Amino acid sequence: MAVENVKQYFDDLNARIQGNPAKAKKIGGAYGFVVTGDQEGTYLVDLNNVAVQEGTTDGANVTIKLSDETLLKILNRELNEMQAFTQGKLKVQGNPMAALKLKDVLNPKGW
Repeated sequence: MAVENVKQYFDDLNARIQGNPAKAKKIGGAYGFVVTGDQEGTYLVDLNNVAVQEGTTDGANVTIKLSDETLLKILNRELNEMQAFTQGKLKVQGNPMAALKLKDVLNPKGW
């Protein structure tokens, strides 16, 4: 099933990580997302506290900036995170080592 709505994805991710707090804490970190485009928004995926918050990136170890189109392509496995980064479609601010865990954080089926 394809991911088509950014806000819905983050709402679903919140439910999934709360359903598997051990995995969230094992991955760890706080990931800010600044999404541009028609479905723009800001989100904090805080795996240390097992929660997703909308409207903030405060407290993020790393902040990821990308368009809604790029995010949806990543979520639907039409583009991988490293390709998006090297093509300039995904920008990273903060701890680059935390960004390496992005695939585990975003995997829609991984929770």
